[in-house]
Amino acid sequence: MVKKKVSEEIISPAGIWGNFSNLTSSQMALVTKNSYDAAFRPGEVIVKQGSPAASVLFISAGLVKVYIEGSGERDIILSIVTHGRPVLEPGIFTSRRNTLTVTAIKRTKVTFVSRDIINLLARQNSLFSMGLLNEFSEQMSLLQNKLASFAGKRMAGRLADTLLYLSEEIIKKQEFDTLLSRKELGEMSNMAKECVVRVLNELEDEGAIKTESSKISILNPGKLREISGQTSRL
Repeated sequence: MVKKKVSEEIISPAGIWGNFSNLTSSQMALVTKNSYDAAFRPGEVIVKQGSPAASVLFISAGLVKVYIEGSGERDIILSIVTHGRPVLEPGIFTSRRNTLTVTAIKRTKVTFVSRDIINLLARQNSLFSMGLLNEFSEQMSLLQNKLASFAGKRMAGRLADTLLYLSEEIIKKQEFDTLLSRKELGEMSNMAKECVVRVLNELEDEGAIKTESSKISILNPGKLREISGQTSRL
């Protein structure tokens, strides 16, 4: 990890998070004074579950996975966060410990802003506070949808959800490199690696996707949505 002090340019709303544009110049200066920038290589842990929580993370470049570490070797990936978005943990205002682990998927630059400063600004600035609440709402909605998918859908539907999420929300292309292993796709879809391989083959046989190593092409988004809508027989 390479760490350096953040400059005014890096902490601009366009470079970090749009909600910072709601801050006054003096509040922005406070953010700049209480933040730093760090670069991470692929696979490097940025924040560890259970470690002290002193900062809020803002992804200024790259891609990270946010997950709960399981008791065994299998984790639960809750989301992928790309540049221009914060990583907001449920305990940001209530806990002094990180409840999730965050790891870089590709070369990533993260801006760490003091959690106490974010809390202070939320109390001082109603527009900033509303932006923070909106971000929380989006992330909680994503989590709710994931839990519903885990509980009510068959494996093909869960994996279809994951592929649509990566294509439409994260990478924003129908042909993309997932940058994730089959094991990680399984951790996003609540299934074992072997099941991911089998279901990918099934989706390819149905003409919904095409796979080549880590590259996936969405050939028929409508078909994937149809498969996503199929509920569990249990």
